[in-house]
Amino acid sequence: MTVALKTIFYLLTFSFANTLFAQGISWDDLTSAQKDLLKKHEQTWANIDIDRRDRIVKGTERWLSMNKDQKSFAQQRFNEWQELGLDEKNGIRDRYDFFLGLSPDRRDRIKGTYEEFKKLPPNAQDDLRRRFNNLRNNRNSRNNMGSSNRKGQGPAAGMGIRR
Repeated sequence: MTVALKTIFYLLTFSFANTLFAQGISWDDLTSAQKDLLKKHEQTWANIDIDRRDRIVKGTERWLSMNKDQKSFAQQRFNEWQELGLDEKNGIRDRYDFFLGLSPDRRDRIKGTYEEFKKLPPNAQDDLRRRFNNLRNNRNSRNNMGSSNRKGQGPAAGMGIRR
């Protein structure tokens, strides 16, 4: 083949692959187990945003890989999330976005600290939570006293995280 024909062939192949990828995951691409979980979305699947479909599919893959206890825990956490108000959900999303904006090293240190926290006995965890909330409440009351209020702080201000 000449160089021109090879180039055209590669461009067409690349273009076709991009078109397939841009359409996202179709209903027919799902496994039968995924279709069973998502059956209420079958008629509207093609109308769901591509990124959202990808997240849904990843979620079904995680769900299908869980054991009974993990599924029970995930369902409990989902129910708790559903009961939160919009402001609470947005606050959690803001803190998560802030966390993702941290350097990988800082995120790893935070995760490590959290893992150490989870190893503590429940009464020690409760004590630390109380102490943290007291410090946060004291800081908030000081910050709301007028001129000492620090401006321009992101969601980290209430988390004890320094930038």
